[in-house]
Amino acid sequence: MPERAERALRACTELLRRRDVDSVREVLSSLAEIAPPGVEWGVEVVSVAGTRYLVGGGKATVVRVSRDEFGPFMRTQVAEVRPEDLPEEVMRIVLRDPEGFLRSVAEQLGAWHSTGHGDKVLRAEVAYFLEGLRSVLSGQRDP
Repeated sequence: MPERAERALRACTELLRRRDVDSVREVLSSLAEIAPPGVEWGVEVVSVAGTRYLVGGGKATVVRVSRDEFGPFMRTQVAEVRPEDLPEEVMRIVLRDPEGFLRSVAEQLGAWHSTGHGDKVLRAEVAYFLEGLRSVLSGQRDP
């Protein structure tokens, strides 16, 4: 049984049950372990005022885009942090619609899985997670 996928599914179930900041942190931490790495395929959590928050490859990535002080050029800054260190504002945004967030996670991971990229172990865990997430969202999976 894929342990990381099971941990993520338990965290998703708890998020829907408890609906608090700590349960969001646990979901993001567990998703970071099974989501593919990189800005291209990591799972986007939220985008706020020119800042994107993603998880994948065991970490969280913060991507900030702003206008450069010299003309029409844009500046991009990328930082990697632990998922549990993301701002509380990010958690609160997820809590506005946790079901919608989890459906977005399923859509993003499903898109990655359909490409055939990634190693076999990660792909198997993502497939297992996606199957279980359907049950979590339909309320048919116990914690």
